[in-house]
Amino acid sequence: MADIRRALKKFAPTFIQAREASLNEADTVLRLCKCFTDVFGFDAIEDISREANLKNKFVDICLKIEGKIRILVEAKAAPVQLRDRHIDQAQAYASHNNYPWVLLTNGVE
Repeated sequence: MADIRRALKKFAPTFIQAREASLNEADTVLRLCKCFTDVFGFDAIEDISREANLKNKFVDICLKIEGKIRILVEAKAAPVQLRDRHIDQAQAYASHNNYPWVLLTNGVE
């Protein structure tokens, strides 16, 4: 298994800067997708879908493994403090679409 700590440390300042600059959700999603490709090895074209429509709800990012969506990612803008209502939103997306894995993040948390 690859050690991703060094690669993750590379992205930490990017997300901290995004928070300090009050970047919006779309800019945060862009940075998250870059992290998923560069750190975790997802293919930007084959493995990552953005704004996927699942049962009339739009999920910010869907991560595919072996061609199938396996992880839903609900992203918030970097300066947004994550709250219980955000957790509820992410859980609802996953449970209504029968996905066992969902990630809620603003890039920092």
